[in-house]
Amino acid sequence: MSVYALGKGVLAIPSPDEQVSFVRRLVASMHHRIPANVLYDDVVAEGLLALVLAARRFDDGRSAAFRTYAYPAVRGSVLNFLAKESKHRHIVSDYDHAYHHTPERIAMQREKLARFLDAVAGLSDPRRHAVVVALAGRTATEGARLLNTSEQRVRCNKRAAVQELRELLHAA
Repeated sequence: MSVYALGKGVLAIPSPDEQVSFVRRLVASMHHRIPANVLYDDVVAEGLLALVLAARRFDDGRSAAFRTYAYPAVRGSVLNFLAKESKHRHIVSDYDHAYHHTPERIAMQREKLARFLDAVAGLSDPRRHAVVVALAGRTATEGARLLNTSEQRVRCNKRAAVQELRELLHAA
């Protein structure tokens, strides 16, 4: 268990490795629902975003464990994502499918994701929170309410974070 401070409170939630493992297992259990045009890692990323939002709403004072609380939110978010993506199906040739699922391509995507997560972890708390709000698809108004700050501050932190992430990722 780790303790994180985010916005208005402090949360005791499983370590990041445990969280990623939890989401990967959940997505793996639904592998038969993933359309051919959707990458497995995209589904996992959607689940991780839902997990971040669940962590933000989690009340540590309740009797439920974090995973018990987060499971329905993550599963529902993944199912909604898959439903939305299945509406946008396109014909995928064998070449495209084979290209996207080669071990080299998967390793490259994991490396990019790891670099991105490291870069986000290196941001200051306000900027990191603004990135999480943006990645979750929340508006500046919703972010301001969640983070107990002004919309302008959320927008400013997001702009600064995006610029800093660009510099960090292009330098690597």
